[in-house]
Amino acid sequence: MLGTPPRGTFVYSGRYRVQSKRKSVSSTISGVWHPLARSMIDCESINSALASHPLYWGDSAIAIRSADVQARTGAFAKENDALYYRESFEPRPSTRGFDVDIIDLTKLQALWQRRRQFLANLFGKHHFQQIEQSIGDIPNAASNEYHCHEGGHNVGMPISFKYAKGYFRPNGNTCWPLIYMEELRADILSLRFALEILSDSAAAAVFLFQICHRFGLALESCVRGKAGIGPLPFLLFTELRRIKAIQLQREKHRVWLRFVNLNKGYLNDAILRLATLGERTFGKWEQQTQDLTSLALRYARWYRSRLLNAAAMAEFGDLFCCAESDRR
Repeated sequence: MLGTPPRGTFVYSGRYRVQSKRKSVSSTISGVWHPLARSMIDCESINSALASHPLYWGDSAIAIRSADVQARTGAFAKENDALYYRESFEPRPSTRGFDVDIIDLTKLQALWQRRRQFLANLFGKHHFQQIEQSIGDIPNAASNEYHCHEGGHNVGMPISFKYAKGYFRPNGNTCWPLIYMEELRADILSLRFALEILSDSAAAAVFLFQICHRFGLALESCVRGKAGIGPLPFLLFTELRRIKAIQLQREKHRVWLRFVNLNKGYLNDAILRLATLGERTFGKWEQQTQDLTSLALRYARWYRSRLLNAAAMAEFGDLFCCAESDRR
């Protein structure tokens, strides 16, 4: 290592591999560590809550930090990836590697601004304005959501254990439904951390950001004809619909998505219902068995049952068709 960088700043140069790719590419990233505000979660808070979680296996933790990125090249410049993993980075000889996973808040802020138009078409301008007001500081909400999400990957069977055992590649090839289910599982199980660590308003902001982040990417991907995140937004939609956190509002030939109530108390109740639902299904499954084939089959059956929900699929299709048509 060529000395320690100035306090608060970082520069990393080497080769980085995006998780969905097989090959690493020459990449550089530099910036400043984001200051930790009172309303922000750090990894120590998540790890402390994780250690006391009844579904914790006892052998995993997160190491993650938010940053204001000033420059990025190579794989770090990939459009939608805003979380960079230390195990996927190979530093140049005699230079430092990542000490933690890095959340690129600069990119997340830019993605939010770019997707606001799509979200306004989904929720309606006035309702989306109310959502933004409830979220407040976007970088803070984004940082908290990403910290919670990584904690969610470590509730029950840790994601590192699954990767090590080849869970996501049961026949030697990547099984995308299992990856989508893992991301949904982490989304839902992460919400317990928001409730336990944050104030009611900050927890509600995490919940709202999570939903807008998923739906915004899905809409943008559809409109621009680019790869998105598969059926993950639809899977999340089915569970939000199930706990009655959202509803459809029909006006003539137009359909809007609405939160039933944006009051922080109502949203926190919805968060609790969703987190509890996840713990009683996904968490329970992972407590009952370490047989990865059996576990994968359970997730596959759950996944298939949601895709066969004709009523939910029709509602989701109506919403996205209306939102997309506004932009085309």
